[in-house]
Amino acid sequence: MYFDIRQRIETDFLKIEAITQHDKGAGVLIAMDSNFRSTSWHDTLPNTRGRILEEFLMSKQLYIMNKESDYTTYQSHRGTSNIDLTVISDQLLRTVVDWEISEQESCSDHSIIRYARGQSKGNRTELDSQYVRYIVQKGTKQKFQGNLLRSAEKMLCKVKKEGGTEGLDKTLCTRVSDSMDIEELIEEFHDVMISACNESFRTQRASKKAVSNKSIPWWTEELTIMRKRVNALRRRYQRARSSEELREQRKITFRRESKVRSNS
Repeated sequence: MYFDIRQRIETDFLKIEAITQHDKGAGVLIAMDSNFRSTSWHDTLPNTRGRILEEFLMSKQLYIMNKESDYTTYQSHRGTSNIDLTVISDQLLRTVVDWEISEQESCSDHSIIRYARGQSKGNRTELDSQYVRYIVQKGTKQKFQGNLLRSAEKMLCKVKKEGGTEGLDKTLCTRVSDSMDIEELIEEFHDVMISACNESFRTQRASKKAVSNKSIPWWTEELTIMRKRVNALRRRYQRARSSEELREQRKITFRRESKVRSNS
């Protein structure tokens, strides 16, 4: 058994070495489901294979991009771990940035891992393309305030409150104080902000490149809503750490909704 494992490890290493020999000086980025565990990539249960891989990567001057996170790269009914690695050569050290484990549901036991080719945070990167950009002008700010108030009354309070913003503040404070699920309130307020922005501001026109790379044609608004719900349930489950009972309840709910989405 030990010989078989050692032989498989050596085969994997030969593949990695072959890849690095064909980079032609441009650099190498390897995303791997390694099944190797080491504290070097923030796994809590290191094993012998992890140590062997760690030594091999060092000998080939390859670097691990993984950063410490509240989330793990892999989770299943057997447990969680950080076995998925992003490995790069030194040519890419300054250009591969903003590595993170995404909160977004992947419909898999493995998490979505994001990173960008470009400049560091604070500057524009390829990740910027996933966000809507609003054109905010001086004359539209007052319109936004009115739309925000109306959206909050409609979506958070359900009825119009007397006293303008003061009455709305009191109602929202009461909801926050009485709520047992702050994450749900955050999701609701996020929807309020998006609604108010869409009613108040123009969005920046997409570039020709973005238009040519439109999302897949079968994707629907219903699927977007389902994905958003599953993502919210996942965050609530992963952030429930004060009570094991609450965490288990949220885990069951998340997995049930995730299975429904996968079958859709």
